[in-house]
Amino acid sequence: MQHLSEKLLTTSQKLATLGLNKGTSGNASVRLGENFLVTPSGMPVEKMTAENMVHMHLDGSVAQHDIGKKPSSCLLYTSRCV
Repeated sequence: MQHLSEKLLTTSQKLATLGLNKGTSGNASVRLGENFLVTPSGMPVEKMTAENMVHMHLDGSVAQHDIGKKPSSCLLYTSRCV
């Protein structure tokens, strides 16, 4: 999962560099079997680390080991697309 978290961070950084996400707006996610990883809510890409990515279940709940992390506010949309 760490490898996917790092790739998600890199993708988020590229989106910001291209001007597609600015500040704390926008998000990115990646499917992880029957779950997914999503960028955190309210955190600028420049401050994100791979450890900030949030492991989610497809029903929209945060995985037990990531309780306390705040997923992207676009969660409902994201969970239906991944």
